[in-house]
Amino acid sequence: EKEKEKEKDDHSGVPNDCTVYVAIDDTCESDLTVEMLIRFCTDNLGIPPIGAKLLKHPTRTDLRCHRGLVFLHSPQDAARVVEKGNGILVRGFVMTVTPKESR
Repeated sequence: EKEKEKEKDDHSGVPNDCTVYVAIDDTCESDLTVEMLIRFCTDNLGIPPIGAKLLKHPTRTDLRCHRGLVFLHSPQDAARVVEKGNGILVRGFVMTVTPKESR
């Protein structure tokens, strides 16, 4: 159990205004990966993130993962990812980006 806690705390210090939600279409036959999230920011937007985390379903491990969080260095970076990232294609997936604090 301890492993899980440590993993969760990894980016807990990143403020909400530096964090964005990224999602791909729920009908996708493929999973979103941390690597895709980081490449999306770094390669497609030129805004390297601190890191990323997948948001898997808490109980249904059979469900595909279509959402994740990306942690950025500043609120300005986060705003630029939200502004520039929507609708960008990564490996055939359309990315949808929303600010974390708007949830």
